[in-house]
Amino acid sequence: MVHQVHDILNAELARPWRKAGCHLLLSSRSDAGCDCRKPLPGMLHRAQKELNIDLAASYFIGDKHVDVETAWAVGAKGIQVLTGYGREEYESHKGNPHQPHFVAEDLAAAVDAILGGAVQ
Repeated sequence: MVHQVHDILNAELARPWRKAGCHLLLSSRSDAGCDCRKPLPGMLHRAQKELNIDLAASYFIGDKHVDVETAWAVGAKGIQVLTGYGREEYESHKGNPHQPHFVAEDLAAAVDAILGGAVQ
């Protein structure tokens, strides 16, 4: 099932977003204690090395606050989408010092905001 979702998202990103250099990295559950579990930065540091990614110029999009925390952990910009768990997560973490750099209705709106320069 995860691979089917990954294929769908990659197909969506094949549109104009791919031309702008967007890459899709999906996280998944892994063994406890692994530095690749969000919000630990292992997964992103690995991607940085393998794909030559500038994390400071990157965006981490997700529907949970842990995604925002992960972005902060590597100096990326965290974008919270309000789909899935997003709306509830956003409301329940308003007092957290690490807030999203941008809040979007869904993934397409997040990517459009990035490409349009709305995310600072």
